[in-house]
Amino acid sequence: FFSNQIQYSLLYRFPESNGLLQACQELNVQVLAYSPLALGLLTGKYTTPESVQAMKGPRRQLFSKIVGTPEYTRLMDTMQQVAQAHSTTDRSISVSQVAINWCRSKGTIPIPGARTLRQVKSNLQDAIADDNH
Repeated sequence: FFSNQIQYSLLYRFPESNGLLQACQELNVQVLAYSPLALGLLTGKYTTPESVQAMKGPRRQLFSKIVGTPEYTRLMDTMQQVAQAHSTTDRSISVSQVAINWCRSKGTIPIPGARTLRQVKSNLQDAIADDNH
């Protein structure tokens, strides 16, 4: 069993264009996709430039360049539509789950990071919910 851990998400698709993802698939190397939630940008928490202003540290500067752009807004709107389309009265699909499952649909094993227990539980719930349906 061989694996390669690379950054890969809906916001960072460089492994597709540079051929790395395809090469790994051709060589039967399992891709472990780190940061499938793009440092939190794909969680639905940051939807407006104002939501970024309360942040501290280097992520604030990075996020302020992305959040509010037409491309980011379009992506988040689409992810929300996908989440709503796959939600049922018994099960609500989160935007985070859409991002994680998008990585899975590309043949990777997403390894989302978490800074709090709530985030760990949410990521685990997303994985379990997907495996059960």
